[in-house]
Amino acid sequence: KNKKFFIFEDRKFCDIGSTFINQYTNKIRDWSDFITVNCLAGEGIIKSFSQVNHYKKNGLLLIHDMSTKDNLINNEYKKNVVKYSEKYKKDIVGLITQKNDISNNDLLYLTPGVNINISKDKIDQQYRTPDDAIIRDNCDIIIVGRGIYDSDEPEKTAEIYKFLAWNAYQLKIKNR
Repeated sequence: KNKKFFIFEDRKFCDIGSTFINQYTNKIRDWSDFITVNCLAGEGIIKSFSQVNHYKKNGLLLIHDMSTKDNLINNEYKKNVVKYSEKYKKDIVGLITQKNDISNNDLLYLTPGVNINISKDKIDQQYRTPDDAIIRDNCDIIIVGRGIYDSDEPEKTAEIYKFLAWNAYQLKIKNR
């Protein structure tokens, strides 16, 4: 709170509502501001979240798209995620996505798979730069994992990402 950080649990919840409630109410809701939800199981988790979210600070980030090569997310899935984001807008803060092609200004668009060293991942990650994510793909917030924690100087590297993302965001809003 002092540093004004938001913390999200990136577990990508995807189960029946009662299982979700057991997982979420067992400490996770106490320390997380947001959680990620994979909507493959339908809207049960979203409904359950509304029932047990007594903390008004908590919110949902729905998985809309992934940076994983050959993932199984299709257009029907994406349409349902958009439908859920409209139906449950009081609980949904944003979408985890590769591209903001929805233009709903009530949501944040967070994008994974950002790395300034866009060399190919040895398995299935598809990287792109902060400029690509924010300017080209119109997202608001970058999510960086290995680009920081695999660095020899993670603190310095995090500052670099912060600088690059902020500059890209300012350029994006300037050109609107």
